[in-house]
Amino acid sequence: IFSRGMFRKKHKNPVQNGRSIQHTLKIPLKFCVTGKTLEITLNREETCPDCKGSGKTSASKEEVCSLCHGMGEIKQGSGFFVLSQTCPKCRGEGRVISSPCKTCNGTKLVMRNKSLRITIPAGIDDGMGLTLTGEGNAGIGGGKPGDLHIIVESIEDEFFERERHDLYCKIPIDIYQAVLGDEIELTNIDDTKLKVFINPNTQNGSTIKIKEQGVPYVGQNNKRGD
Repeated sequence: IFSRGMFRKKHKNPVQNGRSIQHTLKIPLKFCVTGKTLEITLNREETCPDCKGSGKTSASKEEVCSLCHGMGEIKQGSGFFVLSQTCPKCRGEGRVISSPCKTCNGTKLVMRNKSLRITIPAGIDDGMGLTLTGEGNAGIGGGKPGDLHIIVESIEDEFFERERHDLYCKIPIDIYQAVLGDEIELTNIDDTKLKVFINPNTQNGSTIKIKEQGVPYVGQNNKRGD
């Protein structure tokens, strides 16, 4: 003779790794070219400081979950089509807490703003990403925190345009400079001063190339576009 409870699955507090976060960061084109260290603020799940991640208070008691009857999972369907899923009420623990922590409501996690300093490498392009290991949402029960994935988007510059590793800009000159030629000074996107030589009889729309003054290759600051 046995009862159903004799074969009930025993659940310990499950270890859950934290979820990763994806964050889109919009920065000026200049910072994509030159690189930049800056501070960002994001909202993420952190271990509740009041209950230290237990979800309990000194007055809390644990009870068998009434939804999954302590199994930690619920099943749906019949025959060959039976699907099991983590119990949404006890989150797979098989037990629920009476009088849970009021700060996190027993979830063990709270949402907090976190400021982080990140370094954007010189030459990064639209859609490229940075991964900060362990800077995502906190884990539960000793689980590892998730990662933070930062996707970079550049803000259009009023003077420079980028095509892969090359930079383009338009420089207005007068008719005398176009006919006779001239030497002018250009301030590059990284604030360096460049001398530009305009040949005599230069036509409207002509392109002048200044070698290796464009966008650096990521991780290769000695190699640049034009």
